[in-house]
Amino acid sequence: MKICGQNIRKIRRDRDLTQEYMAFEMGISQKAYSDIENSKVQINLEILTKVSKILDIKPSEICSISQTCGT
Repeated sequence: MKICGQNIRKIRRDRDLTQEYMAFEMGISQKAYSDIENSKVQINLEILTKVSKILDIKPSEICSISQTCGT
C-alpha cells in the first residue's frame, strides 16, 4: 500500500512546503525524500518521526499501525 507516502505528500502540499524544504529539514537529498513520498523506500519509525515533527502532526495522522507503510 502506498497510503503513507501519499498522506505525507498531501499534508506537505496542504502546508505549502516543497520537497526540497522537507529534505533539507530531514538532512537528506530531495531525491531521497521523493522516494519516501513515492513509497520507493519503506517508511520506518525514524522517518515517520522526522516527517511528523516537520509537519507538526502526530505520526498516526500519516500512517496508522493498521496500514502497511512502504512497499
